[in-house]
Amino acid sequence: MTRMTCVVPLLALACSGSPAPAAAPPPAKKPTAVQTGGLGAPTIPWKDKTHEQRVEYMGLFVLDRMHKLFAEWKPDEFTGEQAFRCQNCHGENFDKPPVNFHMPRVAFPLNADDPIGGAMKYDPVAAKFMVEKVVPTMAELLSEQPYDPATGKGTFGCFRCHPKKGEKVP
Repeated sequence: MTRMTCVVPLLALACSGSPAPAAAPPPAKKPTAVQTGGLGAPTIPWKDKTHEQRVEYMGLFVLDRMHKLFAEWKPDEFTGEQAFRCQNCHGENFDKPPVNFHMPRVAFPLNADDPIGGAMKYDPVAAKFMVEKVVPTMAELLSEQPYDPATGKGTFGCFRCHPKKGEKVP
């Protein structure tokens, strides 16, 4: 068999008009900032945000509200631009492995059986501030309900930020 005899049938097959493989569907478009209410997607509940939206939201909304809240509580300690930072809650290197924004992180460890009672014994002023101001504000910012130890209802409570005593944190 000559080379030409082998090439001609191959060319005929190649040009036979067989359908080309189907093109992959275009990637789904991410919603624009306008569609999600702007940077940080403020109209999307926390649980449904992407990592990028969560980082933006924390920087644009949570940090500002918490800074104001803490500055009202202890103006001598938390007034000024650098007086309240991400690190206050998330700790140093919070945005790098192995932490990668994991919470709970650095806050005062609490007794698993009675977190509020233990905190009240340690620092009643700070505990009252956390229970009355920080928990409800963070719950609102994250589109959640504050945890009520009396009823067991709600999703945002002490252990979203504070580790349990003895719990290892990254």
